[in-house]
Amino acid sequence: ISWSERFFGEAAKLYPLASLFPQLSNWIIRQPVTKELLYHFLGIDKRRNLPTFAEETFMNWWKNRPVKARTDGQAVVLLIDIFTNYHEPKVGKAAVQFLESQDYRVIIPNFHEVGRPQISKGMLTHAKEILDTNLPKLTHFADQGISIIGLEPSEILTLRDEYLDLCDEGQVHSAKKVANASYTFEEFAADLLADSPVSATNRKVFVHGHCHAESLIGNTAIRKSLEGA
Repeated sequence: ISWSERFFGEAAKLYPLASLFPQLSNWIIRQPVTKELLYHFLGIDKRRNLPTFAEETFMNWWKNRPVKARTDGQAVVLLIDIFTNYHEPKVGKAAVQFLESQDYRVIIPNFHEVGRPQISKGMLTHAKEILDTNLPKLTHFADQGISIIGLEPSEILTLRDEYLDLCDEGQVHSAKKVANASYTFEEFAADLLADSPVSATNRKVFVHGHCHAESLIGNTAIRKSLEGA
């Protein structure tokens, strides 16, 4: 495995450190010398602007937000992936706000990885270790009939696709339960809004679909969720 593949497969290990000093981290990744080094060692094009680290991670916001999580209502699990947690926490916040507005009690698991980067870089042994850790936790929710929602399509679709191939024979039953309980955020929202649209608007929006999701499930859920909003 090349240095580049290992970096992208294991980038999550660096994120907690970088997020401790987000302003410094963001300054460093913007410097020309940093871009030269990343190009030389990792093959990242110098014209590419790396995503910046948020001042506050989603998990810190979740733990410290003034309005505490609901303790009533039907439960749903919201998976907060690495990118949402460290780079775009506002996406996770908006998802929580929407789900709670629909009277759901949101549960946030204490993990951010499902093994997608590792699988994409051929690091299957590490991906299997992540599966072994996550599958019992996710099965616990699936056994209770709790939906598992993902914001990053590639992450949630890993539960529905690769986990079924990566698991051991004794894990197949649990993996199928988790797969059947897993939804992209768009899929879940589309089902909700089909029964109770939030509002009627005539605004036109242009959507660039997620390439992984488009190849596996298409863009119908995105269209329906936006039409219902």
